Amino acid sequence: MANLEGVSRRSIPTNTKSPSQELAELKKQITAQEELLNKIYKQTEKTRKYILWGRVIGLIYLILIIAPILVAVVYLPPLIKNVLSPYQELLGGNSNSNLLEQLTNTKENKSVDIEDLLKAYR
Repeated sequence: MANLEGVSRRSIPTNTKSPSQELAELKKQITAQEELLNKIYKQTEKTRKYILWGRVIGLIYLILIIAPILVAVVYLPPLIKNVLSPYQELLGGNSNSNLLEQLTNTKENKSVDIEDLLKAYR
């Protein structure tokens, strides 16, 4: 203690709280932090569920959009061919030609001879 003679007692921090008071204060802080952590956990769970349901609904929307397109690609061409087969002769082509080609030909010609069409069916 010979070296401490020049140091005043005021510069050395004194502990004004007893260990039991510090322990009580730490327990209060811990319980407050636990409450905050529980609130954060609840909000995080709500956010997680919100994101999960957003993904599920997004998947349902995707299925509702993609599934009909796939079904249409697979099943509609034969149905359209069956429906349009009686009109193939009216469109001016044989039954084996492409409908798109026939429609573009009639657009380019723009003059459909009704007399020729009637003669073909008499």
